[in-house]
Amino acid sequence: MGGSSAINGVFAIRGQPADYDGWAAAGNSGWEFETILPFFRQLERDLDFANEWHGTDGPIPIRRYRGPQLTPIQKGFLESVRGSGYPWIEDLNAPGGIGLGPTPLNEVDGVRQSTSLTYLAPARTRQNLTIRAGVLVDRIVIRGDRAIGVQLAVPAETIPSDSVILTAGTYGSPAILLRSGIGPAQDLQDLGIEVKADPCRCGR
Repeated sequence: MGGSSAINGVFAIRGQPADYDGWAAAGNSGWEFETILPFFRQLERDLDFANEWHGTDGPIPIRRYRGPQLTPIQKGFLESVRGSGYPWIEDLNAPGGIGLGPTPLNEVDGVRQSTSLTYLAPARTRQNLTIRAGVLVDRIVIRGDRAIGVQLAVPAETIPSDSVILTAGTYGSPAILLRSGIGPAQDLQDLGIEVKADPCRCGR
């Protein structure tokens, strides 16, 4: 449980504001940095900063190692890079944070703070939540322009739903979408997959 947040390098670094604004300008309304900043602040409990860029009471703790907390190798690397002229950035998650600085981490006492620990664990006792481990999702069941359920590969079962939220990670989500018929039309047709949507009109 926890997806990529359970296997990453415990980095908690945001993208640059221009990246999000670029996605919005390309037609993805709601992805402007100004729009998503409140969500960044809502999810984090930053142990180092309390300002307009950071949250202080979210479920995910964010911290940075400095000074005596660094190993001699880390200190030597930082001194070498700073000596090469790279600017020192104290807060790499603030706008304009491009340079050398302490890495924001979602780790406390050596334990990676995944979404499973920070979001799922407190919700496990809810009556409206069922967690099914050991299942393999094949595809999203689509009727017309709506997702109406999820088809499992193991066990062979279809789960109907009024809404589907796909959060299978960086690698799993695209694969499930493709198997569901959402993706480059020609590529899907070559594989014998019925095309449900070609959102970027790739391959045509």
